[in-house]
Amino acid sequence: MILGPLFLPYFESERVYLLMMLRFLIPAVALGLPILFHQLSKLNPNPETDSRIRWVQIGLVVVLLAGYPLFLSQYSGLQGAVVKEFDIADRVGSEYSGGTIVCDIPSMLYRLVSEWDVEPTMLLSNHYGPQYYGIDEPVAYLEWFDDKDVSIWMYYGDRGDPVWGVLMDNYSGVLVNLFGDPGYGCYLVDRRLVDSLL
Repeated sequence: MILGPLFLPYFESERVYLLMMLRFLIPAVALGLPILFHQLSKLNPNPETDSRIRWVQIGLVVVLLAGYPLFLSQYSGLQGAVVKEFDIADRVGSEYSGGTIVCDIPSMLYRLVSEWDVEPTMLLSNHYGPQYYGIDEPVAYLEWFDDKDVSIWMYYGDRGDPVWGVLMDNYSGVLVNLFGDPGYGCYLVDRRLVDSLL
């Protein structure tokens, strides 16, 4: 929890992602406190030091308990985002019939694997698209879809921006809206059109 604020410059104004990172530190803190208390009690086994150590332990527990309502209110705000992302993944899972799903949101990927039995090897991030290898030829995006057997492309997160831009400017019929707003939703890939364009 002490190192958590180091993520602040990285996550900028995206508080939700910072909180998601911090929640992974909670088990380490939960395990670390008893170890810390045990180590403190072993330092100097004399009554005066023991008394000070007890007060330090009590102080730490009071601080943690006092901060609990604050932490709880902050983390409960994450639940709505995760429930919405699970709902989107459930809708995609109900439409999925094979091929690769491109998605960049970890909770959606988790839900597709755990609840819809999508093989992890059938999940891919936009991070592996042509734009991250410095390739800007539009046909490279079609080849990427073809090579990776992409059947569903999910536009959630800014990693999809380059793919969206190239396909909408050059091959607008390749992505067929499954649900969601244009530019922010889930799309079926028209494999026949991809094949004909290649």
